[in-house]
Amino acid sequence: MRSKGMSAPFFENDLVENWPPKPDALCPSRHAGHTRRRQNDGEIGLMGIRENPTFPPRLIVGNRVWTTSGYRDHGPEYGPKVDIAPNQGGTITASQENAYTKIIGDLLHTVLWDNGQVSKHYPKEILCVGRFKSRREFEDAIQPTGVAELTVGPAGGFRHVRLELEYDGKQQSVELSDGVFWQEFVEPIVKKFGCTISTTRLPSKKEIKAGR
Repeated sequence: MRSKGMSAPFFENDLVENWPPKPDALCPSRHAGHTRRRQNDGEIGLMGIRENPTFPPRLIVGNRVWTTSGYRDHGPEYGPKVDIAPNQGGTITASQENAYTKIIGDLLHTVLWDNGQVSKHYPKEILCVGRFKSRREFEDAIQPTGVAELTVGPAGGFRHVRLELEYDGKQQSVELSDGVFWQEFVEPIVKKFGCTISTTRLPSKKEIKAGR
């Protein structure tokens, strides 16, 4: 599960005349790396090259992560367990496969926390903040610049969101498929900037059959 206390919901598209509108009209409050190598133990090590600032930042060796609530009694079922202090950042020092990661198609990441503690985490347990030291610095590097297009299912559940933003000085188009990351983290930033969130609801099978 994602670390408690992490904050961020999702988007959609509408056709508008004279599209695209000017960014300043959509966002009234708009403010005017690493490469990887395989080691003998199967982990991915740091080569020391700064990653291109793509949003959201990737969970790769050398990138930083943040926890708001910390982790209590964290670790494998049969130990060892560790309590990770809240409100601190850490650096990914290694990423590796195990039997479970092969099933979920992802990696298990080792984090060296700023207080010297070490723990291992699956992707949904940690928030990656790229090259930034803290979550606050990470948030300050994100500036939405246009309409956020949110798509929801027939019952209103999140499907995906598309938006334009500037991240770490780089303008880019982003599509997010993680509803928790959108609702707890990105959506509040979009609202803070006063950007428009356009929502499209997908029709149900019944509506499609009825030709609506």
